[in-house]
Amino acid sequence: MTAALAIGSLLAGTSPAHATAPRIPRNFLLTEPAAVKGPVVEDEEWWEMSDSLSRQLEFNPCRSKGKPHEGRVAMRTITYSTSAPSGTSEQLVLYRGRRLSQSDDLAVIGRRGAALFLYTANARGGGAKKEITGQARKMAKKVCGLPGVCG
Repeated sequence: MTAALAIGSLLAGTSPAHATAPRIPRNFLLTEPAAVKGPVVEDEEWWEMSDSLSRQLEFNPCRSKGKPHEGRVAMRTITYSTSAPSGTSEQLVLYRGRRLSQSDDLAVIGRRGAALFLYTANARGGGAKKEITGQARKMAKKVCGLPGVCG
């Protein structure tokens, strides 16, 4: 089993100087060019792309059915699935709101087996991203030592 690991800004949005809501330009997501080209093997693999603001977040560790979308101004989700079954996804969600500082608040969310772990850093400077990512990687290895978590 591998750990799911996500890192990103807790708050995103526009500064008061921006009068219009932010939008996600075409081909901005890393997997978007491949998704636009379409499947490599017909009926064996497929792509789905959505700009729906009410779509469920792809990383939903509690499997909640609610679709919280308060504050969202733009969203794009790309999923790749195969008949194996296996797949990947990429998702970008932009929220309205203020920018806290140049460094912003960061969070790393990981899941391995039955464990969910979160690490955050608030205005800690450039080394914070590396620090909390490292902590999450260590915990992804360590958590399987707990009874019933990974086995």
